[in-house]
Amino acid sequence: MLSALSTSNEGEFHGNVLVDATWDNPNYWIRYALLRSALGLSHGKEIGMLGPFRAPYCRKTLQRFGIEDMVKVTDLCGDKALRQKEAEGLLSSTRRPDHILQWKLPEGVPADIVYDGILKRQRRASVDLEDPHLVGYVTEALAAIEASRRLVESQPYDLMILSHGINFQLGSLAWIALSKGIPVILLYGDFGVSRFAKLSRVAEFYDWTNRPTGDDIAALSAEQSRAMAEAGMAYLKKRFVGQTGDLGATFAYKRPQEIVDRFSLRARLGWDSSKPVIAVYASTWFDLPHALGMTHFRDVLDWVVATVERAVRNPRVNWLFKAHPCDDWYGGITLKDLMPKISCSHIRLADKAWNGSAMIECLDGLVTYHGTAGIEFAAMGKPVLLADRGWYHDVGCAKWPKSRQEYLDALASEWWTELDLHKTARVAQIFAGWYFGRPEWQRDFLLEDDSMQWAIYEKIPDLIERNRNVISKEIETIREWYRSGHPHYHAFKMVQSDRWIS
Repeated sequence: MLSALSTSNEGEFHGNVLVDATWDNPNYWIRYALLRSALGLSHGKEIGMLGPFRAPYCRKTLQRFGIEDMVKVTDLCGDKALRQKEAEGLLSSTRRPDHILQWKLPEGVPADIVYDGILKRQRRASVDLEDPHLVGYVTEALAAIEASRRLVESQPYDLMILSHGINFQLGSLAWIALSKGIPVILLYGDFGVSRFAKLSRVAEFYDWTNRPTGDDIAALSAEQSRAMAEAGMAYLKKRFVGQTGDLGATFAYKRPQEIVDRFSLRARLGWDSSKPVIAVYASTWFDLPHALGMTHFRDVLDWVVATVERAVRNPRVNWLFKAHPCDDWYGGITLKDLMPKISCSHIRLADKAWNGSAMIECLDGLVTYHGTAGIEFAAMGKPVLLADRGWYHDVGCAKWPKSRQEYLDALASEWWTELDLHKTARVAQIFAGWYFGRPEWQRDFLLEDDSMQWAIYEKIPDLIERNRNVISKEIETIREWYRSGHPHYHAFKMVQSDRWIS
């Protein structure tokens, strides 16, 4: 069915296209079928890229799509003994985890790709230099860079279709392709909709999240702003009761059942009710923290430790630190394991049993790196302080320090008094509608969360049969987006419509 769908339109692409088949997920193949149909990729020369995982299955999937020309990227790594020697050389002068971020890697690949990939494999909050597997991880990273270089130079590619632009292999491949002028489309999807990103140069490498910019929001008419904000609040209301289906909402708002209010929270923690309560919501430790361009801190642990140190010195505020809601799903270390040992009465850890929506009502402000909570709090009229750039840092819904020191200085100040909360709430509501919403015409054509994996296959036939007209509209809109030059598909799709739903 997906193969037929992928050749159902009149678009014709002429040229060489690399098709990522290193990540096997039903939703990814749905998204690929939509893009393939919209651009007419089957008329070009498609080369499938197999990886180390599920290669036999992915080979058959590519063949179902009529793609017979394939390359296994792990066969392009070159001399692995040489890669290991290079890894040992890098590590020989590495005394601290932050030294890794200073590495000069082949092809100019950013060292944060390697840092994040190591974190992912170690499942730690900071790179463990004593890990006996570390040389192997760095060898793997260097082999991926070499394989990416060889692949890019193996023939003249006109376009690369990748499932992600992160981790050793896909991160280095995206970077090298962009550095050589080859456009890359990331077939990303989230919150039920396709969020394709087209990157054309390395300066766009970290800007793959489908989001409106501050200028986009400012350009809306009064009526568009009102309708978008209404869609945003409608979505957030569903999210706050765990009805949106994504993992974050499930673990933050649906599963935690204990309701706390302002009085009971302060009484339980023994806090002076005259002091503001500012929450610090941690990010997932090892879930690729640099993917959005983190520069102010080495990693999430560095940020948390620095924030705690400043909080200790500011007893004018009651500080509530909260672990990421998906820590239980990911497993491994938690905020409780890594919080510095302190005895200050004005600093406490949130109980993971407390319901997330109830907590918003209890708190006077939020500090986050780039968590979704920043949009949620701001939309509810709460002040938000960010630690660095992320995916909504520059739209005007939060205070955005431009450096590490500016952030640390803000923690010692009454930063929340600097924000126009009516303005930041309105911007956050519009942003939520634009980001989380969808055009009214899309209606029920929604994909389940990628984490559902193979169970998704069972629902694909019904999904296609019930939404054939909507799918045709989606394919047409993808084609218009590609021709427009806009980098983000979902952001483009939303502004092309005049009615939105959540």
